[in-house]
Amino acid sequence: MKVIFERPNLEELSSKYTCIDLHFHTAHSDGLPSVRETLKRAKELNIGVAITDHNEISGSIEACRNNNGTLVVPGIEVATYERVHLLFYFPEVKELERFYQRLIKPNKMDDPFSRTKLRAKDIILQAKDYNCLSCAAHPSASGFTGASKIKLDQEAIDEIDLVEVLNGHTSARRNLRAGQWARQYNKAQSGGSDGHTIGELGNVITYSNSADLDSFLRDLSHNRVKVVGRRGSPCKTILIALLKEFHYLKNNNASYPARLKGQIKSFLAGIKKGKWEFYLDYEDSGDDEE
Repeated sequence: MKVIFERPNLEELSSKYTCIDLHFHTAHSDGLPSVRETLKRAKELNIGVAITDHNEISGSIEACRNNNGTLVVPGIEVATYERVHLLFYFPEVKELERFYQRLIKPNKMDDPFSRTKLRAKDIILQAKDYNCLSCAAHPSASGFTGASKIKLDQEAIDEIDLVEVLNGHTSARRNLRAGQWARQYNKAQSGGSDGHTIGELGNVITYSNSADLDSFLRDLSHNRVKVVGRRGSPCKTILIALLKEFHYLKNNNASYPARLKGQIKSFLAGIKKGKWEFYLDYEDSGDDEE
């Protein structure tokens, strides 16, 4: 397994390997791009994409059924009751739908993209009943979204298939911590942009010699992939975070004043402490930053 912290040369890499951005959001949750825009850009870059909207699969289903020749990995990002984020990848869209209908949809909460009623351990263990790969998204990210921030027992850790060791919204230092966490538990590793805007697609890719989705997922699970990419500038990260939140609030008729209040509080706390890496969904974690 090799992780390279630099901007990927997509033209060169995609001519030799299957390259996929394994973490991308659309307007079906809190991203800005439509599925159509996402697929068009992925085709231009000659890469595949996993549309991993928060607690939602409609965007991923749309992409799989209208993929314009782009390799699409059926996926979802699930926010647990503790607010930890977990990614799930499936070899076929029907299995993704079964997972969502039985496990995620019945456990959604009022603000559907922020969290579910299921705790991290329960989701990880129940996911073993489905044909999928589970992944700890940005495990060392600031805030409470990283799996390494909570006390997962050994049984749950044993059942996680992957660790996202390079996330496009996370600093190099925290990504390195994620890599250490993955090696500590002998986990296969992956990476994705975590993009919410079309310009972020392909900023981080995972690539292998695979020829199709099944062989790519097999390479992924056996740690026979490479990851390359880097995070955007802190200022750009903040701007994107603000854009996606206002877009989310604007496009959801339901009122979420507590959510907005919490985001503003986190934003101001981050500026006051000189902390430029944070997730606006949650209060500042108090961790030291770069």
